[in-house]
Amino acid sequence: GLLTEGFFWIPSLGGPTTIAARQSGAGISWLLPFV
Repeated sequence: GLLTEGFFWIPSLGGPTTIAARQSGAGISWLLPFV
């Protein structure tokens, strides 16, 4: 589902990453420390 898609795009750091992160909510959690 969205989680799988999110984790799949996380290492890619591409456009889809932001979309998947916003939908799953988990992506932002790992993005904050990097920002």
